[in-house]
Amino acid sequence: MREAQSAGDVDAALARCEEEHYGTAWRIDAAKRDGGTNGVLLPELIQAVVRGGFGAFRRCYEEGLRRNPKLAGRVCVGFRVGAVGQVFDAKVWSEDPCVTGLADNEAATCVAKAFSPLRFPKPVGGVVTVVYPITFSPGD
Repeated sequence: MREAQSAGDVDAALARCEEEHYGTAWRIDAAKRDGGTNGVLLPELIQAVVRGGFGAFRRCYEEGLRRNPKLAGRVCVGFRVGAVGQVFDAKVWSEDPCVTGLADNEAATCVAKAFSPLRFPKPVGGVVTVVYPITFSPGD
């Protein structure tokens, strides 16, 4: 496995994730936005770890379905992966490039909180900021 990738490599890999309909993780340029260090974590690793949390995300959605049987939409979660792979600042993302469209704030917040226990591999070069969309629909 390569230890580091260029921004172009990361962007291309993120586009492949979207094409596969598994959800797209968008890397946000945190270094420019808030003066922090912007690290790199392979999109495939992000996707694999997030998929491991789908059971918890699904439970949040099922709670929302109990309140509204027709509930459907996308939850975008923004989070940071720290220097040793821990998740912090997980929250519902309501800005570009991904805007949340799930009409149940309680379910969306639950999904965001379910990201906190996830553990990622150590990023290369510092903290990585990610926005990850998950689309829910009844019957999935």
